[in-house]
Amino acid sequence: MACDYALRDSDKIVHTVTRMETPVLLDPSIEVLYEGEDYVAVDKPPSMPVHEGGSYKFNTLMGILEGEMGFKGLKCVNRLDKQTSGVVFLARNEKTANDFREGLLSDAVEKEYFARVAGNFGEEEKTVRKWIYMKEYKTMLHDCEEEANLTADMKKTAKDAETRFKLEKYCPESDTSIVKCFPKTGRTHQIRVHLMSLGFPIANDMVYGGKVLNDGSGREKEWEQIFQDCYQGEDAKESARQPFLMLWLHAYRYKFKDIEVLSKVPKWAC
Repeated sequence: MACDYALRDSDKIVHTVTRMETPVLLDPSIEVLYEGEDYVAVDKPPSMPVHEGGSYKFNTLMGILEGEMGFKGLKCVNRLDKQTSGVVFLARNEKTANDFREGLLSDAVEKEYFARVAGNFGEEEKTVRKWIYMKEYKTMLHDCEEEANLTADMKKTAKDAETRFKLEKYCPESDTSIVKCFPKTGRTHQIRVHLMSLGFPIANDMVYGGKVLNDGSGREKEWEQIFQDCYQGEDAKESARQPFLMLWLHAYRYKFKDIEVLSKVPKWAC
């Protein structure tokens, strides 16, 4: 339409906006690990959020399960962070969802995670019993503290938390350790924060003390190219730098009642 055109009563103006959803990195496929009458368990890849939110609508675990894989009405009962991979349990109805959630609260659900941490973790098992609290609301940053040292402000959001850690192997060439994590409770960022408090942060968790972006395979360039396809200029560069793509944290095993689900061990933990 020419800029000197005068609009008339019968004219229609259409404005089309194309939104490019943030891509799911690495292998976006979701493997079904268990399918039963009451529950479904899947292996969630890293960089994929569980629920719709922010810039994600379709590239989510729940969105793909329902929209592409035909699972309807599932209820997630053990949500993982977007950048964390591994076992996610989903209930088929509200009753079984409540049963699983009660199992989490009563320590009836066995959980086992893999993490790759900075430094030599040592042969001795370590258990952290520190309360998790919200340190910064804007960034959703958490921290932990002994119950006796909690301030009045910390107590507003503090929840008791306990995690046991055991060395799987030490990798001297990278000065990192593969550690098995057994969280007794399930607080937000619990494993990440407890490892940081021990002085062994997840090696690529830049939010909680890590310094390594990846395993040195050069995937930064691949990720940057993926973002270049969706963003332009400085937006692409900034998105490619974000540390929230993949954590070396993986939910390896969950057991509830007679249902035991194991996922594949990620390459970074082998």
